[in-house]
Amino acid sequence: MAFFSKTPTIDTVKSQLIFLCVVLTATIAPRVHANQGAAQAFKLGSERFAAKDYAGAVEAFLQAYNKQPHFLVLCNIARCYERQRKPVAATSFYQRCLDEGASRKRPTAKRVRRALRKQSRLIARLKVEIPQGTAALYLDGKALGRSPKQLALDPGRYRLEARRPGYKAAVVAIELGVGQKRTLVLRPTPLPKVRANAVFSTGDRRASPEPEDEVTPAIAVEEDPDERIRFGAHPAWFWVSVAATGVLAIATTVLGAQALGKKSDYEENPTQGGYDAAVDSRLLANIFWALTAATAAGTTVLFFITDFTGGEEKTSAGINGIGIGLRGRF
Repeated sequence: MAFFSKTPTIDTVKSQLIFLCVVLTATIAPRVHANQGAAQAFKLGSERFAAKDYAGAVEAFLQAYNKQPHFLVLCNIARCYERQRKPVAATSFYQRCLDEGASRKRPTAKRVRRALRKQSRLIARLKVEIPQGTAALYLDGKALGRSPKQLALDPGRYRLEARRPGYKAAVVAIELGVGQKRTLVLRPTPLPKVRANAVFSTGDRRASPEPEDEVTPAIAVEEDPDERIRFGAHPAWFWVSVAATGVLAIATTVLGAQALGKKSDYEENPTQGGYDAAVDSRLLANIFWALTAATAAGTTVLFFITDFTGGEEKTSAGINGIGIGLRGRF
């Protein structure tokens, strides 16, 4: 009777070991490569963050997260957006950081929640409403959907547009502050209706007009000249300021001459009474000089903002112009 040994041969063992090494290499090598790539991307992101290149740091951290997801990478991305003053994106990544593992780490969760609350308070809230219907909303050219809409935005300036078929788009530029809450009502205006029954033909024939009874009469609104909005000051204020400047200039000149005279008297006969009189006279002259300078400055400003055209129109209505001439001889 022949017996066969079940002990494996050396060749069999070698082949099995080679097969096992190939399987382990195929399984582990991609993970090792991914870990190395994630580590390199994370290092690059840290270097860019230290260099204050926060946009580049976000790009590198996202590459690291895609190669090997970890909640702390999301916190680093949120920190980059926080430094860029983009609280909307920062709160989004802080929340993802909590959801994907930070909430299970007590010290880390406390810090992340504190940062999340801080960034949430910085977000601007905008409510957009369209009366009598709905409209498509666009923010800086990007579609947002239909109104009404509650928007959470970073502080800054935006261009908001509401579009509705058959209506002229309502466009507004709005600036939102930190943590500001606003409600914005947009009203698209109807477009003028085009006459659909006009007939066009070649040659010299014109478009045939609509029947007289089908034409909607237009209402002509003329502007009332007396109701026009005038910009600038009335000319009377300018002339009053000119007169006041002239009077103050004359008074300043007289007081200055008196101060000089009293100073000369004191120098010729130095007494305490003469000194006091000279000082008082000089002080009064200086006060009037300051008033004259201030009035002259106001007159100069009024010259540039006065509506002299309006003054001429009023003259035709019966108000005579007033001319004031001042002449002084010293």
